[in-house]
Amino acid sequence: MKTPWIVTPLLSLAATWACSAEPNADPETALLAAGTGCHDNVPEYYDAASGEWVHCVYTSTPSPGSPPVDPCWYFPSLCYPNEPPDPCELHPDSCSGGGGGEPGGPPEIPPEFVPPTCSEEAGAPNACPDGQTCESGCKVCVPSGMLEAVNAARAEARTCIVKSDTGTTTKHFPATHALSYDCKLLGAAYQHATNMASSLRYGHVLDGRDPNDRAHLAGFLGNATENIAAGATSTAQVMAAWLGSDKGHCGHIMDPDVSVLAAALGTTTEGKLKTYWVQMFGYY
Repeated sequence: MKTPWIVTPLLSLAATWACSAEPNADPETALLAAGTGCHDNVPEYYDAASGEWVHCVYTSTPSPGSPPVDPCWYFPSLCYPNEPPDPCELHPDSCSGGGGGEPGGPPEIPPEFVPPTCSEEAGAPNACPDGQTCESGCKVCVPSGMLEAVNAARAEARTCIVKSDTGTTTKHFPATHALSYDCKLLGAAYQHATNMASSLRYGHVLDGRDPNDRAHLAGFLGNATENIAAGATSTAQVMAAWLGSDKGHCGHIMDPDVSVLAAALGTTTEGKLKTYWVQMFGYY
């Protein structure tokens, strides 16, 4: 009997940013934003009415349970384009040793979003399982040939099938730039693939978390879209299904606005669907 398998896309989710304001005692390090309040992740703005600087506090709020995320920690150049400061100067509470101490890093990443480190040496105790390869930059296991397959697809103009409320149509995508893996986004893909495999559940929203939630928990600040599949036996098979799908997978792969890629494969000996595939596309 032929093993069943399924593929599912997720359309782009835009992160939302809640903004609150509080007085700032040190206007010398502030970026002057033209009196329009908290916007576009600016850290501070000058309130002409009160004659005071106001500090903006942004938190990511895609769903309950997600931790606060400060864009300025990850991308200080967006907040301070002239002279990006040390994040410790902006967030001393996140640094060890108090004022001027060593950076403690961004918000702590939950352990399940940190893939185990792999070895590229065949036969090593932490070598990747069959069908997966140790990614040389991030040192985590990824589906063999996935990055190459995605970039080969993006290198050629392609017409994707698009299904909408009014029926099925097509959309032409020109050839576009190649992608590379993002280490943080790989953590989000790893968590979702292994979670689906270990719990025998399948979907874009698990445990109340959608792709943007998982990306943020893994330390990736930008937005994310996602392709998932279950039951495929190879990268070539799952890529062929995604590119031929009418549910958005092909468009995700060909999207010229994508900045970075992640991919993961979760496996199990239980149930009918032995493999759970995840592609994540990151946008800055």
